[in-house]
Amino acid sequence: MITLAVALALLPLAEVKVERVEYHGWSDSYRISNDLVDVVVVPKIGRVMRYGFLGMPNQLWENSALAGKASTGKDWNNFGGDKMWSAPQSDWNWPPDPDIDGSAWTAEPIPNGVRITSPRGKKSKVRFVRDITLAPLSTDVHFRNRMDNLGARREMAPWQITQIVDPYSVFLPFEPTGQNPKGWRAIEGKRLDPALHELTADGLRIKRGDRIAYKIGAFSSKGEITASQFGSSVFHFSTRTYRNQRYADGGSAMEVFTSAGADKYVELELLGPLSRMDNGEGAYLETTWRLTQGK
Repeated sequence: MITLAVALALLPLAEVKVERVEYHGWSDSYRISNDLVDVVVVPKIGRVMRYGFLGMPNQLWENSALAGKASTGKDWNNFGGDKMWSAPQSDWNWPPDPDIDGSAWTAEPIPNGVRITSPRGKKSKVRFVRDITLAPLSTDVHFRNRMDNLGARREMAPWQITQIVDPYSVFLPFEPTGQNPKGWRAIEGKRLDPALHELTADGLRIKRGDRIAYKIGAFSSKGEITASQFGSSVFHFSTRTYRNQRYADGGSAMEVFTSAGADKYVELELLGPLSRMDNGEGAYLETTWRLTQGK
């Protein structure tokens, strides 16, 4: 017993490092790392801009044309990375609220990560607080996203959008619900392309094409979207879902958007259930990223 205790004491302790860095021209960014992966949070534009195995390519899509730049607050900038919106989109229409998407957020280190807080969204009338933490012994990144309603009483939900590098394929599971009897629905690009969309008994396998942008929503009690990237790596994006609650976009707790044209990326999107919120009330969406190596 004593020998075992001594041996355990000699094992190196896993450590999560949180460092302030400059990232692609953005000062006051934060790098969160362990012995497996690193994450870079860029408060200057209110988002996460890197996630990947140490020394390996970024799993997240980045718009290199906007590296180091700040939002003007007028035109929408597609920086890439991971960000928050409020659902349903019909509350604010296009483009997104510039105070939330692309503006500078405040940041402070917390144990194993960083907390970032958005300004008050004048258009969307929301504010987000995001705790972004990395597990010491795994690739897991945990997000605790809080959305506060700063407007009138309304039905709404937090919505996390992760833009990834064009993957080999994405698997979106589905199962029928009362709100969505088919289990999935085409939100953009109404007619699916058999060359890009393989329908199975329990999910859709999705590839990106250059000609038409598609968006597909679904519900699944699994609550996980997976994307095959960089040969053998698999990106997992998951949350808890609630079968008996209502979701935006006709019952879509999970969504996949595939871009068209020169910007080659795919969006993995998770939404919380809709709830009627008074001014000052908040709602949470907790999600997890995970990277694994496929066989």
